[in-house]
Parts: sequence; structure tokens; C-alpha cells
Amino acid sequence: MRGNIYEDQFQSAEIFGKPVLYTEKQVPREAVPDGWHCYDLTGTDREPDRPAALEDRMPWLRVGTVLSPVSLKRKNTLARRINNSFSLHEELLDLAGFCEKNHLECPSDPRKFILRPASHQEAGLFYSRMEPEQDVELGTIGHLRFDFGGGGFHHSWWPHNDDRFNTLEFKAALQEFVDELRTRGPLQSDAAMRRWCYGYPEGEIGREQVGFEAETEDYRFCLRCTTMNGDYGYIYCYDLNQQRLAMAQAEPDKAMTMGGYVLMNDLHQAAAARDEFQLWLELGHAPLTIWQGEKAQVMLSRLEKKPSVDYLYRIAATQGNSISREDNMLFCGVYDMKNRALYLTKDSLRILTEGKFPMVPEAGPSMAGEISGKINQRVESIIANDRDNLPVREVTGWREVRDLRYYQEYGVAEDAIQHLFNGTEPDGQFHSDYELDRLPEAGFLAYIQDPEGFIQTKAEQYIQTNAEKFLLQFLENDALLAKYQTLMQDVGNPIHRMKAITDAINASGAKTVTVTIQKAGQELTFKAAASSLTGHKSSYSTYDINGSDRLEFDRTFGRYSDYTAENITRITYGRRTIYEAAPAQAESMERGMEMGGCKWTGYRENGWSSCGSSSRRAAGSSSERRKTISAR
Repeated sequence: MRGNIYEDQFQSAEIFGKPVLYTEKQVPREAVPDGWHCYDLTGTDREPDRPAALEDRMPWLRVGTVLSPVSLKRKNTLARRINNSFSLHEELLDLAGFCEKNHLECPSDPRKFILRPASHQEAGLFYSRMEPEQDVELGTIGHLRFDFGGGGFHHSWWPHNDDRFNTLEFKAALQEFVDELRTRGPLQSDAAMRRWCYGYPEGEIGREQVGFEAETEDYRFCLRCTTMNGDYGYIYCYDLNQQRLAMAQAEPDKAMTMGGYVLMNDLHQAAAARDEFQLWLELGHAPLTIWQGEKAQVMLSRLEKKPSVDYLYRIAATQGNSISREDNMLFCGVYDMKNRALYLTKDSLRILTEGKFPMVPEAGPSMAGEISGKINQRVESIIANDRDNLPVREVTGWREVRDLRYYQEYGVAEDAIQHLFNGTEPDGQFHSDYELDRLPEAGFLAYIQDPEGFIQTKAEQYIQTNAEKFLLQFLENDALLAKYQTLMQDVGNPIHRMKAITDAINASGAKTVTVTIQKAGQELTFKAAASSLTGHKSSYSTYDINGSDRLEFDRTFGRYSDYTAENITRITYGRRTIYEAAPAQAESMERGMEMGGCKWTGYRENGWSSCGSSSRRAAGSSSERRKTISAR
């Protein structure tokens, strides 16, 4: 029998002159509060019922267990002899009473996930099902397979239901679940998993396999442990909101309760445009018939979901305006009587906004989008563009460290160049990117009953879950602003020529332009597609040069050659010069451009090189010559 530290009464005791709590029940070590200590009292072969020693954990010759707010033995000491220093008192105390008596702060349960052994009836939840329909009904998100090979913790993810329930909220919950079990549960090691299996024989779900369950408001985790050498363990994960939806649809007496996450995602807030419709929403009991001209189109019906919330359903209008068991009732909205707020599905809006006298005007955005926007606003308001308002001070997660390093080495240059071309300066502002990809029924009902509380709770949860990601955004903003300022100050960087060329062509509206370049001491004029010269390019391809001009380009500079912004000295559109620049100095062409982590060194000695490698190709003629191709 196991004791519950936070609910059971223990016997007051004293050992080594220190007050402790004593119980003959086993105490789960994962439930011990942080800073507290739990020890087993053991007897001897001659006197097995008399406490003789104190040990961390001992399944054999165990007499009882003590819970102490202070350490009672050295950490490296296997056992400490008691020597008659243990005495029991008659007083029974729970943990709170013990702390009050000894002037201690009462600790709370350190566990967020409390495991319980599975029953035989639940064994099916710990294995994959052959029928996809069962996966849908159970809301199976997926399963995690793991092992402790080489003393590590190795795992792989197997999605179910096309991975559609695998949301960011679930990923965060699964990460918390695994992290907690790695710290104070059966996933600490292979030995810990075996110890849990042997300690909970009532949870046996198969040969040498023991199951444990833990639930949150939204998810159920089913942990399948094993005592077999080299065998895998599994964690099956379920969406409880999807289960509730499936149960409601499956039970005949609850068939009308169809407010699952798919339906709630489709809701839009609307307002009644006609008094009779508003009156029916507030007082109506009989079905309401919607007419289109002289023809009855649909009938609306109301069913109470909660004392202040009604669900709306529609059926095709029939002769006699009556509803029968054979009618197919479709969920079409929610009416919040307390706030006089109406929410309709998108397909219902089409029906109710048609006609000369519509029941409702055009509705707003989807509720999922509106709630997401409000949560983002609250997150940004809480953080207030100040990283000191985050609960973390440094990036430690391997993904975040990797992403930051990658961005600093590669991404920041491209982003800075993009800002330069767009003519915008990085704002350095923090932006929240919360997206409610699904709106469960329970979540929507919680929102309409307490919008402020719902938004605040979700915003705080999102900040806590994504703190390192948010700090990463601040660090990336720092890197981007520094890179952008450096780029703007480096007026000799070829990127400024590209920007000037792009602006000139965009302002001209040209489709074809005449380009003059100077390269390797030679000058050439040709026609090219205007669009090929716009934007950020390490070099310009000859593919977009007029066909006959391209042949002359190849004869002059060699096949496979290209040209850069530094080579362009003039661009004309018709008779008008839209861009003109002095030839770049040779040393400027040699110095290269650092773009996105790749060094482009431009044209050299009748050839070209890029990203540190060189290709040498014949240029057609070794003597310098000047050629101009007239416009054809």
C-alpha cells in the first residue's frame, strides 16, 4: 500500500533528535517535495520488525518510512544505524499540520503529471490500433518510442490521424511530460523503469509490460514500460477534446452536442439585423423558419448547452414546418445570452445573409483568428518589447542555439539586404506569432464566458512555453539591426549598385533595356530583359540577353561568363538614360562581396570565381578591344 504525502495522516515521530513523519505505507519518491528527504527504516534478520537502520530505499526488511525536512544521513552513506534514537508519538498529523507545528513552510507537490497504474480494461490504449476509425474516436495524436541504449535516452515519433492533432500546445505538453519523468519518474534510466515496473504489479498490461497513465485538461499520456532487455518503451498520446467530441457524436442521447473543434474553428461573430431574429434568439422556443421569397428555405432550432449558452442547429424546411427524428440537424452556431453575442458557421452565414431582408449582416473574421490576434496583442503587451520581461536570460535549448548560429552566419545578411531593397529599416520590435490552429469546444466556451481571463491565461502560457524562442527573436533583431547599419554605412558595397539599378528599372516601367558593361578592359552594349536586372543577385545571367547579342557576349568574354552590377556603366530605355555609374575600380572588383555567408569575388582575368573556387575560361581574344553592338 502506498501513502499520499499531501493527503494522508502520518504518525509524528523523532529520529536523531529531529522531528519527522512516519508511516508504514510505501512513499513514492517522485512525490517527495523539493528540499525534503525520504528514508526507509529497516530491521535485521533477527528482529525484522524493529527499526535498526535508515537507508535511502530498501525493499527488503523494510519496517516503515520517514519523511524529514532535513537530511538525516550523508549522501554517500548507504545506511545509518539508528541505535535507539527513533521514537514514535501518538499524535497523527498531515503534512500541513506538521509544518505548522514546526514553523515550516508547507511544500507543494512538485509533480505536474501524476502517474497511476493502468487497469486491464485500459490496456488497449497502450498499443496501436489496426482500425483508423478507432484512432479518430480516441483522438490519438501519435506515439513516442524510446529506449535507453548506451545509457542515453533515444526516441522517435510516430504520428497518427495524419498528424493533424499534433499542435504546438501538445508538443509543449509532451515535452513537459517527458522532462518531468526524466527527472523524477520511470524515464530516468533503464534501471528506474524496471524499478517502477516491479513496484506496480497491478499495472501489468502484458507479458513483462506495465502501463501508467497521466492526464491533463487536454491530453492523456499512456506510458508503456518494459522489463525485457533491449525492448522498447512507448508513450501513446491522446487528445481528450477529440475524445469528448467523438463520444458526444456516438451517443444517441447526445447526438445534438456537436461542438467539436472543427465546428468551433469555423465560427464567425455576427449580429442580428432584424428584430424578430434577435427576439427569437432570446425568447424563442419553437423552430424559426427562414424564407427566401415565398419558399421556406431552412428551419433553425435552439438547444441549451449551458444555462447562458445555446447551440443553434438548422434543418431543411419541410412541409408543415415540423422536426422529426429523420431530419439531419446541422450545427450552425452559438448564442451567448449573457453577452447577447451571436456566432455562426461560415456556411450558415451564407444562408442568413442572402435575400432582400437578411437575418444578419456580413460577419467579422473567424473566431480562431480573432482570438489569436487578441492573444498576440496581450503577449506583446506583457513583454512590452523588453527582453527583461521574459522568464529566461539566455538561450540554452539546442534548437534555439542552432537557429541563432545559423541566422548569424547566413540568414541575417539576406534579411538586411531585403530591407535595403524594400527601403525599410528593421523596426527591432518584438512580434508574437501565436496561431490558434484549432479551437476546441471547451476552449471556446471558456472564452465567451470570460474573454479577459482566457486571453490572459493563454498569453501567459504561451510566453512560458516559448520564452527561449522569444529571446531568440530579440537576439536575431540585434544581429539584423547591426548588419543593416553596417551595410548602409559601407557605401562601396556592390549591393548599393544593385539597389540603384533595381530602382531605376522599376521607375521606368521598361520591359527591355539596353545595357552597357565594362569588363576585363572591354566594353559591350546589348539588349536584355529588364526584369533580369532587378533584385539582389550575385551576378546577372546572359540567358536574358537578346539572342544575337548573347553570341557576341560569349565571343567577347567566353562561354558561360556572366556579369555583375559593378560591370554595368549605363542602362538606357529608348533614348533616355535611366542608370549611369562610373566603372568600378579593379581592386573593388577583386575584393568580393560577402552575401549570405558566400563570398562572390567577381570577374577576374578572363574568367570568374565564386564561393572561394575559381574557373578559368578563354575569353576569345587576349588583346584588349572595344566593341559596341548596335541596337537591332
